[in-house]
This record gives sequence, C-alpha cells and structure tokens, in this order.
Amino acid sequence: MGTQIIKLLNSYGFDAWLCGGTARDIYLGIEPSGFDVAIRANLKELRAALTPKILKINQYDTSVTIKYKDREYCLYPLKKVKLQNTYYNYSFTNSLEDDAASKDFTINAIYFNPLKDEWIDFYDGIKDLNNKTIRFVGDPYQRILESKVRLLRCISLCSILGKSWKIDDASLKAVQDNKLKIAGSPSKQIFNEFKKVFTRCEAPSRFFSLMVKSRLDEELFTELSSCIGIEQSNKRKNLDLYQHIMYALDSVPLNHSNTLLLRTSALLHDIGKPATEVYTDTGMHFYNHENVGAFVAEKILMQWGYPSSTIETVVLLIKNHLFDASFRKSEASVKKLVAKVGENNIHNLLDLRMADRMGCGRPDISMKPVDILRSKVNKLLAKSSPDKIKIKLSNSQIESIIKKTTDNVDEAVGKVREYLEQKLVIGKLQNKPQNLRRAVYKINHIRCPLDKPHLFHTWSEKQKGNADIFPDGRLRCGVFCNFLCDNVEKSK
Repeated sequence: MGTQIIKLLNSYGFDAWLCGGTARDIYLGIEPSGFDVAIRANLKELRAALTPKILKINQYDTSVTIKYKDREYCLYPLKKVKLQNTYYNYSFTNSLEDDAASKDFTINAIYFNPLKDEWIDFYDGIKDLNNKTIRFVGDPYQRILESKVRLLRCISLCSILGKSWKIDDASLKAVQDNKLKIAGSPSKQIFNEFKKVFTRCEAPSRFFSLMVKSRLDEELFTELSSCIGIEQSNKRKNLDLYQHIMYALDSVPLNHSNTLLLRTSALLHDIGKPATEVYTDTGMHFYNHENVGAFVAEKILMQWGYPSSTIETVVLLIKNHLFDASFRKSEASVKKLVAKVGENNIHNLLDLRMADRMGCGRPDISMKPVDILRSKVNKLLAKSSPDKIKIKLSNSQIESIIKKTTDNVDEAVGKVREYLEQKLVIGKLQNKPQNLRRAVYKINHIRCPLDKPHLFHTWSEKQKGNADIFPDGRLRCGVFCNFLCDNVEKSK
C-alpha cells in the first residue's frame, strides 16, 4: 500500500515515506482515510517537478496535494518547529527526526517506506500502538502550546481508535491543566475534530465521556455537564438526561447518509431541558425545551465552527423533534409536518425521533409509530412534492408589488415566495395569480420596523408553526423585535 507514490517521488530524486495517520493505520491494519507522505524536498522543488499533478497548495505553504493514478496524496515537506518571538512557526528541514519532533502524538510520529518494508520510529510510537496508548511527543505542555487544538485532538483520536484505547496519565493531566487554551483554537479546527468524531467513531459517546474526564467540557460544552443528574420520565428507565442523550447519540448508525447532521442533532436535541426544568404534581416537565434547545444549539454550533447551512438544519430539526407520531395522523397533518421541515429534511426528522426513542436505553423499543408515519410521508411525497410547488406568480410580478415598500427587493422576493409556498402547502391559498397577489398585498401594506424580508420570513415561519409567539398568543417578528404582527391577522 502506497508503493506507487513512493516510487514516483523517488524517480524525481526525493526521499519519501508514508507518515502520520496513514502510517499509523497501515500498522493497525486499518484502511487509511487518506494518504499523507513526508518528503525531503522544499515547495520550490515540488512545484518544479510535480506541477501537472498538483491539485492545490496549502494556504500556509506547508503541504502540496497531488493526484496520481486516480488517488490524491498530500505531500508534507519535512518541517522543524521553532519559536519566533512568542509564536511557534515551522521551517523546512532535511532531518526526519526534526520532523518527527514536530508531530502531535507518538503514534503519528512514525514513518513507513513500503518499498523497503522499513519503519522509522523516534518516539516509541509503535510501542504505543501495541499498547493502545495516546501520548504526546516529548513534553506534552510544549506540544499543546504549539497547537492548541491538540487538546481536543487528543480525545477525538482516542475515541475514534476504539474503546480499548487510553490516554496516558501525563498527557491527560496536560490536557486538564491547559483546558483554558482550547478557547484560543480556530473554530474551523474545532469543527474538523467534531466532524471526524461524528463520521468515523462507532460510539461518539466515548468522545464526550473523555471530554468530561479531561474537563474540556468546562470550556467548550458547559451545557453538557448541566445535563448530568437531570431526572427523566419513567420511560427512560432511570436514565438521567446526560445518559439519555448519549444513548440517542450512539443509536445513529455510522453508515447513515447524513451521519454528521443526525449525530449533531441527536447530541443537542434535548439540550434545552436543564433551562426549562419544572417539577409539578405529575412529575418533571420541560415545557418549550425544543425552542430553547434550538436557540442554545445554534449558539454552540457557531462556537464550534459548524457551517451555517448545517446549523440551520440542526436548529430546524431540534425545534420540530416533538412532532406527533400517532397512528391516526391525518394526511393534512402529515402534509403540514412536511411543510414545516421540507422534503429534504423530513426523513432526517423521523430518524432523529427514532434516535430519541432509542435514547431510553431499551434496544427492543418499538419503532412502529415512526415507521407508520414514514410510510404516510412516502405516500404523500409520491403523490406530490410540497417543496416543488410552482407558484403561478413570477418574480417580476412580486417585485412590482413590494418594490415601493422595501429597499431590499431581491431578498424580499425570496421570502415572499417561501411565504406563498407555505400557504399553498397547507391549503390556505389557491395557486391562482389573483389570489397570490392578494395575499402579498395584505401583508405588504403592514409597516415592519425591521424590513419587508423580515416580515415575510416571520409569516412563513407562522405557516410552518415555528414562529415566535407571545404568551397571549400574538405573533412577534423575532427575538430582537417587539413589533406585534397580529395587526396582519386583522388585515386578513
């Protein structure tokens, strides 16, 4: 494995070895997720020799990605870490030992030449592989200072490799002692670690158990420890909220088509419960926890560097995860549920409900209600797709109605179409030009203190059942707006 790329680089006069996670996985008998190659060459030499094969050059000029025989390889010139003023930087070197010293963990600091069947190991990485131990190269405190995301990578790597793996005591103590530094890691790097856990770990609950043990949750996920000890209903078989969430998280299979999305949603679906805990004569209740949880989840995922599109979908699923899954659910109710989350997300929502049910800790729990509802959803989608309704009103026609009352016409047109789609889906409007224009006029004449796009978005959310409502039942535009939109109701 990897012989072809080593032969190629050798033919150009470069010494090269498989390194990092690639060498580690080969030793463990695991199919590598990618091919990393350490090479004794500088970037100028690589560009001169491999230009036709180069796909991209790392933005920090520390690696080159090439394509060779339908496979991508990431080439890393040998580097030496050095302190410049108060910052750690890298310089290129010809020393393989200096390069090994720049690595994070001993098991990632080994090199393999498949042509010679030769392993090079400066820090007993192979011994740690055999002992299933995660250990920093050299001084763990120094390695953490060089790259703060290594605090999180330490526990993510341990959880991905499996339940029999452990972090050595000195490395774990260094993580605990330096927990405050994780806040200084770029959010993109934090997201990459979470992504690896959710897409490569059989049981991601192990990652969060290690997060609590290493005390990184105190800086990255304080909401998690708040779930420990929160009493659940009798259906949960005496599991506390933290245990319920972990069971739900692990129940999402690794091979799911939307593993990252579903596991993230399962992790955060009940995160609003600690803030909404109420004890009454009938037991513990968590009123409105889905909406509070959606708000909290959005904040958390922004901190973790998640893409905005993923955040939006996770928030949507959490907000709607308490839907009625009764056997007698009518077609109209099913249609409204699909309209709330969209055709692309309805099966994700059903899968989240299944994970939630599995979170009770009973592997034998029946999924019949969800299965029946899924069947009804599929029948509905087979007949007509709610997300593919063609509104019989052009963008120019909409623009002619709203252009005098908003400065942001382009955004407003999109929100108007979404608003009309929702009314069509739930059967509150006929798809006729005159009816559509009348509906737009009725809302458009209301003066929103924010903007027209915001107003139409608000009313789309009302049609979905996701709008923000005052205790007295009146609708408001949003979290930061006190304008009461119930005047629109009167205008209708």
